[in-house]
Amino acid sequence: MSAGEKLLEDIIANPDDNGLRLIYADWLEENGDEERAEFIRADVGGLVGGYDPALASWRRNVAAWFPPPGLYAVRNAGYFALGDYDGDRVAVLVARGFASRVRCLLAKWLEHGPALCAAHPIERVTLTDYRPSLRDEGIRVYVNNVEIAHCNPSYGSLPIYLPASFGRYLEGGSRYFPSGYEDRVYDAEAEAIEDVCRAALLRARAAAKARGMVA
Repeated sequence: MSAGEKLLEDIIANPDDNGLRLIYADWLEENGDEERAEFIRADVGGLVGGYDPALASWRRNVAAWFPPPGLYAVRNAGYFALGDYDGDRVAVLVARGFASRVRCLLAKWLEHGPALCAAHPIERVTLTDYRPSLRDEGIRVYVNNVEIAHCNPSYGSLPIYLPASFGRYLEGGSRYFPSGYEDRVYDAEAEAIEDVCRAALLRARAAAKARGMVA
């Protein structure tokens, strides 16, 4: 493991420690990535935001920090838009130089979530599906025996069908096992959405570790 990889691992494990981010910025600069180093320092210092023309270079090159290029709609903590939100993109909120929060479809998170969690201290993921196409045998989510099937303006909407691998990360709801599925029944929609989004983040972190992306 290189010094940079160890620093990144420490940042992910200690997301509130700005000192580690600044040390990582020094390492980036020493290893030729001066632009990102400068951005991390500026963002940690609260100097990034709005539509500052000085950030034009960052706007052009930010895709390199969130590969593959063009997939992500990136905003910083000042909501400085770098791309449009749409169903095929992963919306990333950047805070203090790293991705912090993510909004995307379940399928996109399953594909790209582990890599994001391996490279950034992701604090929250919000799944935005209206009705996802994933229909493999797994988990169905209900609220008071009514499947969640509409968009909640505060939380996004909730996948109705989840992969079976989500089961170990869900903490809320009552469990039933009819017809080969695991059903989770919650008392309130907000409770169900919070549990599923938290489980999605934990699952991606575990997948990153299992794939050797992080130690």
